[in-house]
Amino acid sequence: MRSFFVVIMAIGTIFSLAQWLMYRTVFPGLASRWTSLLFLVPVYVFSLINGYMNVLPRAMTRAIAWVSGLYFAFFYYSIILLVLFLIVTLFGKLFTMPTLVPYFIKGALVVILLLIAGGCWNATHHVYREETFITKKHLEKPIKIAFFADTHLGELFGKDFSQELIAKVNAVHPDLVLIGGDMVDNDLYFVLHEGSLEPWKELKAPLGVYAVYGNHDVMRGTSGQEKTYLDSLHINMVCNDTVAIGKDIVLTGLDDFSRSRNTYDFAQAPTDKVALFMEHQPRSLEKAAAKGYDLSFAGHTHAGQFYPNREITRRMYSLDYGSKFFAQMLATVTNGYGLWGIPVRVGPAPEIVVVTIKN
Repeated sequence: MRSFFVVIMAIGTIFSLAQWLMYRTVFPGLASRWTSLLFLVPVYVFSLINGYMNVLPRAMTRAIAWVSGLYFAFFYYSIILLVLFLIVTLFGKLFTMPTLVPYFIKGALVVILLLIAGGCWNATHHVYREETFITKKHLEKPIKIAFFADTHLGELFGKDFSQELIAKVNAVHPDLVLIGGDMVDNDLYFVLHEGSLEPWKELKAPLGVYAVYGNHDVMRGTSGQEKTYLDSLHINMVCNDTVAIGKDIVLTGLDDFSRSRNTYDFAQAPTDKVALFMEHQPRSLEKAAAKGYDLSFAGHTHAGQFYPNREITRRMYSLDYGSKFFAQMLATVTNGYGLWGIPVRVGPAPEIVVVTIKN
């Protein structure tokens, strides 16, 4: 994981210097070489705070993570602006037109700042998304499922965030709660020391609470410790297994693709029970539908988190966000309740999905 942030620092150095050169053509105050540090240091801080979370006090780590995360959104959109800047500059020279660059850069900068401000507001205002599934299989009564994923507890979000989440889940009075992975972001020990998962013991669901691993849960080799702690909170990890839930439901859960590469040949769905399927990354939707499952649940994609990334996730997955039928199976992919690294969402708001199954 830390090697990933070393790569981010290396790439960040190149693009930060290029952005500094771009912005200094418009803003004279950036003419001095030392001002390049204004572009370099935040990218280094973002990488270091994500790679080494236990060095500083938690409150300081969280504050730095938020500030550097917002800056990284600025860095990201400035890369796009850099490409457009080169195009506009070339266009002006080819057609010997009066320079458009100052007006273009200043206008684009206003747009970037508005996107970041609006995206930060969007990222911290959660919604419910409701779906209904009609089944011919026997149910003693309608079943309400609350599903969420990608909380990414860690440097950005902690115990208060968890308490708010649990209150919102309990407010819909679910019969069953499903958690689609990436519960922890980068460092389980940081999360446990803060007690960020502790409020999850207050989840109320008569049929229980079930979870699968996400790539962030397993990347540092602490998935065993995480499972032990979740067991103490009465949260059941389902990893390459099928479990019965009550009399009318079965649930198959997969290990994360980053660890299993979908090598587990999960069971054919029973014909006499409502069959649920859950994985973190939505990579087995067609296979689950072919095996007769009724509903599937996944997360991971964040719906790209901020535009234009969703143009990539749309092409990576057969369903990157929302709900869609694959044959008889209703597949639901959530964009997540939390987010990774950058506290900005330009796109769908973070959500809890509520699915009601009826006869």
